[in-house]
Amino acid sequence: MRKTLLALTFIAIASPSGLFAQQTKTTPDLEAIMADSAPSRQIRVIASMSARYAFRPFSVSVPEQREQIRLRRVEELKEFASSDQAGVSGYLSKAAAGQKASDVRSNRIKNQIAFSATADVIKDLARRDDIALIFPYDEVKFAEENVTDAELNIIDYTRDFDAAFSRLSDANPTARRNAILFIARQQTPESLKAIIGVLYDDDVLVRRTAVEALGRLEGAWPSARAAVAEFLKKETDVGAKISAIRAAGDLGGTSSVETLKKLAVDPYAIYRSEAVKALGKISPQGISSVVVPAISDEAEGVRIAAMEVAGRLRIAAGLPGIRANLSDPSTIVRRAAAWALGQTGGTSDADTLIKMTTSDPEDYVRVEAANSVELIRSRIKSQAK
Repeated sequence: MRKTLLALTFIAIASPSGLFAQQTKTTPDLEAIMADSAPSRQIRVIASMSARYAFRPFSVSVPEQREQIRLRRVEELKEFASSDQAGVSGYLSKAAAGQKASDVRSNRIKNQIAFSATADVIKDLARRDDIALIFPYDEVKFAEENVTDAELNIIDYTRDFDAAFSRLSDANPTARRNAILFIARQQTPESLKAIIGVLYDDDVLVRRTAVEALGRLEGAWPSARAAVAEFLKKETDVGAKISAIRAAGDLGGTSSVETLKKLAVDPYAIYRSEAVKALGKISPQGISSVVVPAISDEAEGVRIAAMEVAGRLRIAAGLPGIRANLSDPSTIVRRAAAWALGQTGGTSDADTLIKMTTSDPEDYVRVEAANSVELIRSRIKSQAK
């Protein structure tokens, strides 16, 4: 429904004499509500207004934008509230005075405002050129807690789905990034093609936003996997490359496996750790040859990542390295080793961990060791049945 409303609003604004000049601006469901309502009954509605408000990026905070827009809408509605619309005028006056401020609010689309009015008032409002559409208020969909600052900010720059595509070539990189985020939520072949098209944007944050958006796609998208695999080979910025590694792991498939294996032995430790984690998600054949050496890596972050993968995938070949890490100087490495041993260790490992529950100097390592002991015992008992 929301996409339809966006399209209707866009058409109405694009052509002044267009869609709503020839037909009603109230939806069929609202017409039914008004027909069944007593003359004095106040009906809660959303009015989609033609006015658009632009803020320069970061010129004001999102809460400030929200409040400024709310106050402007109040004044606009009051301006066209004629004498026979006293209900709306009085209602908005109270809201502007702070008595019911929470009832007049900006909702998902920046040109919408919520208020209550009788059927006659709603019909009068629907005749105004300032109004594009009026429809019933949905308590869940338009509740303030369901409208995040991120959504407000995205829609502030992209306006609607059609306009978002043109924003991908905006001179402002912030506008391009916000457009990517908005388009990505559609999860359609058209939106996928658009995002892939900006993977090589001049701005690194735009590139990073695009590849992260691809990584969040749900389901199998072969073209997204191929695009991320190619991007992973060419990208040189560290942050964008890390995002690409994570996206490759989240998307699955085998397109990026060989590149990830090379990154698992890259001179940069951060690449090594992220590549190991990504390969662990994809779980290709021969992953042991990458994970087992990484358990003994010089960088503790790589060791932790490798032990997490080895434990989760029950890679028995990694047990010697995991056991060696139980005495590592780093507390977080010892804790990771205790956890991994609990996932795949045996009786002798339980005995080692029991000693660790009293000998390790850190409380949370001792607790992890105790949890792993119970896990091993439970697994052994289950296997014995």
